[in-house]
Amino acid sequence: MASHSYKSALATEHTYTQLSNSVSFYRPNGLSETNTDSPKLILLATWMDAANAHIGKYIVRYQALYPNAHILLVKSCFPYYFSPSRARRDLMPATHVIRDVLDPEKIGGSSDKSKTPSMLIHVFSNGGSCMVYHLDDLYAENYQDRLLPWHTTIFDSVPGSWTYPGGKDSVLVGLPSGIVRTLAIPFLHLLGIFWFFKFKIFRIQELASVWAQAHSDTVRIRESRRAYFYSKEDKFVHFGTVEEHADNAEANGFVVEYRENFPNSGHVVHARSAPDWYWALCQSVWEASIDSVEDKKEN
Repeated sequence: MASHSYKSALATEHTYTQLSNSVSFYRPNGLSETNTDSPKLILLATWMDAANAHIGKYIVRYQALYPNAHILLVKSCFPYYFSPSRARRDLMPATHVIRDVLDPEKIGGSSDKSKTPSMLIHVFSNGGSCMVYHLDDLYAENYQDRLLPWHTTIFDSVPGSWTYPGGKDSVLVGLPSGIVRTLAIPFLHLLGIFWFFKFKIFRIQELASVWAQAHSDTVRIRESRRAYFYSKEDKFVHFGTVEEHADNAEANGFVVEYRENFPNSGHVVHARSAPDWYWALCQSVWEASIDSVEDKKEN
């Protein structure tokens, strides 16, 4: 692997390529005889300004679980909230990777007839939600089949709605500690006041809600299964918002395999607070997607 940012014990088994400021691609160098039912592509849409060291732990674990899978990393940063055009520009290479790896003419997994998922999308926090929203739009604009191939989705600490303290603190977490964080606090308070008037006084729909609604829109999404991982101790994303989103998804016809509340956990740290449980669920929701399609074929 060409990058020192993501240290992996499996580095020799994957080739790493950075495609833009936000998109990186991990291609397996060889195919293992194990995990034949693994996702062909795993898309990690990480939380805002996630540290490379933290992202690397998810990459390493997915490489261990599914050595045959390609991994597409999509990072999010604070400026993308204010500049969708910049987010979309940096995201464009991701659409090409998806098309290359999951070409519907080469695999049966992306056809409406089979409904077999070929991709696992793992979305973290509202930063990841933002990027997946734009990715859905970009793919639809650039390819005739318009929708992303059939996939399974894991919503980790997402979706959330805006709150004054949560909005401020979520940005501060991504900033370096010390003077940078201290200097940012007055600016973030001003930004919070602006958002308060925009969302609460003038009733303009907040972007996080727009993204959340889009993830349960049957016109936009081809999805086999989904799961929600959250915590009642999460200070940034309220568990009630997540549970409401799961309810709405089911009402729209989506299959919610899991709604898992991780006790004594926090925002996007469930994999650290209960690693065995967390990764078993990730595997289980994918396997449930494959099994459901096989059952339908037999019937």
